[in-house]
Amino acid sequence: MEDVDQALADDARVGSDEESATADTSSTTAGPSVLAVVVAHDPGDWFADVLASLAAQDYPRLGVMVINTTSTDVTARVHAVLPAATVLAATPDDAGYGASANRVLDEGPRAALLLLCHDDVALVPDAVSHLVDEVIRSNAAIVAPKLVMWDDPTRLQHVGLSVDKFGASAPLADEGEIDQAQRDAVTDVFAVPGACILVRADLFRTLGGFDPEMRFRGDDVDLCWRAQLAGARVMVVPDAVARHREQLADRRVRHALFYLLASLLVIVAIALSRAAFEHYLAEDRRSLGFAGAVGVAIALAVLLRVFQTRIENAMTARFTRTAATRQQGLSDLGRELGLIAERAALQQHLVERLDQIL
Repeated sequence: MEDVDQALADDARVGSDEESATADTSSTTAGPSVLAVVVAHDPGDWFADVLASLAAQDYPRLGVMVINTTSTDVTARVHAVLPAATVLAATPDDAGYGASANRVLDEGPRAALLLLCHDDVALVPDAVSHLVDEVIRSNAAIVAPKLVMWDDPTRLQHVGLSVDKFGASAPLADEGEIDQAQRDAVTDVFAVPGACILVRADLFRTLGGFDPEMRFRGDDVDLCWRAQLAGARVMVVPDAVARHREQLADRRVRHALFYLLASLLVIVAIALSRAAFEHYLAEDRRSLGFAGAVGVAIALAVLLRVFQTRIENAMTARFTRTAATRQQGLSDLGRELGLIAERAALQQHLVERLDQIL
């Protein structure tokens, strides 16, 4: 990646001109514009804390856009705290977090940096300032705060992610680990949790945003993976702190109940097919074939509907991992070929020198 790009530099100069009357000329005052994008999915009472934390940010060039994903209108709640915020109405279908956040590319106002947030993240007042400063200082493309527990900010939740050889994400800190500043160094990481990330808008647009097919999890690792392949730096900035509810366990319970209900429907369909087989075996083979086909069709339809998203996500993740592995292999091969060529040239030079000496 090149140094802080022209868009960031131009944007910073605009900010400097607008605020030339003030005495403070720090990077915070004259920094690039930031648009906070909050994807709201039927948020609870905690949403008031989330909005209040954005209103309390000390970074002056911060705009807010809330993207609603359900039929429950949050406009009044947002404007009560952030009167100037933009609120986008929900689309007819719930497209998931990634696809909803991608709406900023077509419907959001221009900004040099995008702060992409879940609806259950509350930032400390100087979090955005620290994130922007690190983007400029380290020429980073994606940065994220230190995430702590919502109800107990003295305990860590996430300070970046790594991946294993199968592409599965793994946290760099144990969840619930006591925060004793042991992980407060700014660090390059492979990926950061998608709950709250600050990303360069030009990179986000170039990458095409989040993968819209990854609806439940993995979209953050996928985005960071593609950013790494593009040569971008991904970093954690622990001086920026955010509380995160992360009700992943509750969502898992809801999904488990959904799959249980779907399994029961499949069992019922199979039972109906068996009953039809037993009832019509001696009476009407055409009815037998029809009833059996109906039962099997119901079972297959339910199974395909239930596992459609999981299959799509698995195929997408596998394709991403395969493409990354192949690209890495090609890069390694290129380096090896370069070394071989250099060694051959060196050997040829030594031979020529020996001939001259002899």
